[in-house]
Amino acid sequence: MKIPKNYRIKEIVKLLSRGYKVKEIAKVLSVSVSTIYRDYQNFRLNANFVISDILYKIDKINIEKSLQKLSYSDICLLAKRFNCCYWIRSKLGKISKLVPFLSVFFYFDLNPVSFTKESIKRAYFKKSKQLHPDMTKKDTNKEFCNMKIYYNVLLKTVELI
Repeated sequence: MKIPKNYRIKEIVKLLSRGYKVKEIAKVLSVSVSTIYRDYQNFRLNANFVISDILYKIDKINIEKSLQKLSYSDICLLAKRFNCCYWIRSKLGKISKLVPFLSVFFYFDLNPVSFTKESIKRAYFKKSKQLHPDMTKKDTNKEFCNMKIYYNVLLKTVELI
């Protein structure tokens, strides 16, 4: 007897929270182990609070080290959520692609989970006032040019996600 997918996901989450192993759950629900992993990952992907908890653990200054401390499943979840490097299998490979992606968000003090074009524009104008060579007495021309590049990367990211 085939179990409906939404019921199966609820059962998977409930049994995993009670401490059952994946192989045991697969036998009970009569599905493959890979189906259990896929369904659970999709559940976590759709739950934005999980992504927010993972991002809260990331240090904005040293992104790479804090990503290395995360589990492989958390890294995969971030990669899939942001559609940037889900095809890469190794943890270090995923981290090498996620670091520049997340650093652009943290540069503008944006939350990668909930951002819109309007919030990106507001953050861009705020940062441009801080770095514009005419507004500051320091030589910030190079930083200002880099900021424009980051802004264009963010706009392309909004279109992809």
